[in-house]
Amino acid sequence: MNIILDWYKKVSLSDTSTLATAALLGNIGQLLISQEVKDQHMIGTFKPLILETNAMVAEVEHFHTTSVELSSDMLSHWKLDSQLTQVLRYTYDLANAPGEFKALSTALYVIFHTVPLAGKGIDESVVTDMMILLKELNFNPEPYRAAVHKQLEKQK
Repeated sequence: MNIILDWYKKVSLSDTSTLATAALLGNIGQLLISQEVKDQHMIGTFKPLILETNAMVAEVEHFHTTSVELSSDMLSHWKLDSQLTQVLRYTYDLANAPGEFKALSTALYVIFHTVPLAGKGIDESVVTDMMILLKELNFNPEPYRAAVHKQLEKQK
């Protein structure tokens, strides 16, 4: 959560709380999918697929949806803020994100890749790729780079 605050408050202070909330609630789908994998005794097929590819591929292969889409659907069903649900919905579909959600969906995508799992540190191997993505989408990558650097210094 610290990386969101350090990064996005320099981009858009007013959107920082939405981004932080979306990042937190975006994990609800992961919890549900994890429970279903366990209940359906799918660990033997699900985990190797994650290791071969990634969690999203495994989710789509087994459940025909992703944990982020599931989170968005649940929040929408609960009638939570539509901006929040749409930011989540387009996190992995940036090309189709409507203009009003594109910046926050992009930021959430970057966050989910930079800090892939709760409790895990920053994945330094993706930072350069995320900076390139931000540049390609006409975002200033410097606040992101500075926030990542600050968090990495704290981890030492």
